[in-house]
Amino acid sequence: MRFGLKAAWLLCFAWCAWLTALAVYLEPLLGGWTPDLALVLIASLILRSGRAASLGLVYCLVCTRLAFSLDPPEALAAGGWMLFLLVRSVAHLFDADQM
Repeated sequence: MRFGLKAAWLLCFAWCAWLTALAVYLEPLLGGWTPDLALVLIASLILRSGRAASLGLVYCLVCTRLAFSLDPPEALAAGGWMLFLLVRSVAHLFDADQM
């Protein structure tokens, strides 16, 4: 694995962690209307990446969520899998490569 690819995955983990921490910080200010910023980042990256990289991105999201939440790992993994299926089906339906 090249250094650039390792650095890209490390930065993805860092961005997910920062965005999750920012969402936790904004929760008292916005209440129930707090957006899930890491989810938005991963969904946008999944739209533009291939299938193998998409699964890695979902793994990245689930791992950072495990670090910041008390939710069970099975629920987080199921939510990540649903995100993957939803975004890939939308990308296939609208052919995101042509956008």
